[in-house]
Amino acid sequence: VSIPEEGIIYRYPTPQSLQLCLPIQEGRRHYLGHIDLLGNRLFSKEELLTVTRLKPGNFFSPQAVEEATEAIQDHYGKKGYLDTAVKAHQRPAAQPDTLDLHFSISEGKEIYVESVKISGNTKTKSRVILREVSVLPGDVFDMVQVKASEQRLRSTRYFNDVTLTAEEINVPGRRNLNISVKEGQTGGVSFGGAFNT
Repeated sequence: VSIPEEGIIYRYPTPQSLQLCLPIQEGRRHYLGHIDLLGNRLFSKEELLTVTRLKPGNFFSPQAVEEATEAIQDHYGKKGYLDTAVKAHQRPAAQPDTLDLHFSISEGKEIYVESVKISGNTKTKSRVILREVSVLPGDVFDMVQVKASEQRLRSTRYFNDVTLTAEEINVPGRRNLNISVKEGQTGGVSFGGAFNT
């Protein structure tokens, strides 16, 4: 897709408004060709391709490639491999209008939770927060569960902001789970009334 700059038209129907006309040249549609993974030792190619949901012959979509990259990282993150890096590379294939896709994977080491630290809770007790967290000290640092725990804490509506992060420490293979919250209003008053004839 391209937008030729010389074709852009500006119109002023009134002094307070502007109409912008953009000529779009769509170009040709591209398809997925061969999909390959490099650097994966912990999980098979078939298992990781299932996670990506990409198939040769599908329309090529940068958003789908981004989602597939995140899905592979989440698959490693479920098992505690927090430092796994996944990069997608596209190359023109032998067939016209087709792009081959290669994921290069740098696998990290398995990480465990050393301790859970909570900050920002002045009114809410720590045990109320820990009740919504499904990753505890000694567990594999499962990033999928960490994200789910963050979502559960947000849905309690006790907090205006919630952030769960992994903190590097001096113990090999271990990280602290930091839970930072910003508390919101905890109470409210409402009035109602009714009358009849």
